[in-house]
Amino acid sequence: MMPAAIYAAGSEVALGDFSMTLDRAVLMPGGENSPSVATVEIDYTVRNISRGPVPLAGFPALALEDRNGTAHPAEPNAASARTLAPGAGIKAIAKFQIPEKSADPLGWRLRLGSGGPVVLLR
Repeated sequence: MMPAAIYAAGSEVALGDFSMTLDRAVLMPGGENSPSVATVEIDYTVRNISRGPVPLAGFPALALEDRNGTAHPAEPNAASARTLAPGAGIKAIAKFQIPEKSADPLGWRLRLGSGGPVVLLR
């Protein structure tokens, strides 16, 4: 089995009927109510690169992986109920809860689908 392709943030990554571009990643420290949990918010763009309409529900699940390979799934996103016309794109936000002690972004990456390509956050 070939290793997953690795892309830099800002690169357009093709994923079947879709392409995805990581636009921005922001780390938000834990607040007063949950000081041990930080949030990583990722802004990204999804585009339909097929010749027909495609439901966003078919876009691969996103997971944030730390430098040890531990995956943190994204919180549910209501945008997945939409359908994209050919060539159309949509801006989306994925939020991930991570342990505050793991908040150093060095080595973190965004995995697109199970065993799919990864986008480095730095």
